[in-house]
Amino acid sequence: MQTLSQKIALRSVKTLNVLLMMFPFAVYCRQCVSETDSSILGVSLGIVITVFVCLYLTYGRIYDSFSISRSKPSALIYSQALALCMTDALTYVVLCLMVQRLVMPLKFVSMFGVQLLLAICWALYSHKWYFKTHPPCRAAIVYDRQRNVESMIHAYGMEKKYRIERVMTVDECIAEDLEMLADMETVFLCGIHSHELPSGEN
Repeated sequence: MQTLSQKIALRSVKTLNVLLMMFPFAVYCRQCVSETDSSILGVSLGIVITVFVCLYLTYGRIYDSFSISRSKPSALIYSQALALCMTDALTYVVLCLMVQRLVMPLKFVSMFGVQLLLAICWALYSHKWYFKTHPPCRAAIVYDRQRNVESMIHAYGMEKKYRIERVMTVDECIAEDLEMLADMETVFLCGIHSHELPSGEN
């Protein structure tokens, strides 16, 4: 269970990501718009940057670009790159339509390179920070004939999030008493049919 301070810190780290991605784009837009008409600089910058932030947040959620707790650093970097590609491409079209010309394509590519470098740094450090400040959940595995959940946890790099403390069959779990799982934060059920689950009392 996350504390309030942990939630605030996590929100701050995600907000930092948006600001880091927005800053190179804002610098690029300022150069583009100021070359066209300085009189519309403020309004145009505000519109384009607002569009950028809205699109980046949308695609970030679609591609799980802010899922520090669930993704490996490599997966987080990949999702960040996808969100940036979609956001930058669409906002570039909006910017070109506003200034009515094709604007600085080479500088646009350079700007994307800077964003990607910042995204890589953010992904690596935020992932490291999260698992340093959020200890793994105490977990148990209850299985029938299969016992592949533990290997899946390692295969997907989730051992940082879950610490397996108990592994037992469903028969052992029922026979010994379900209270033994009361102190577990997460319980994985593997290969158990619905008729094998103990029925609870209302």
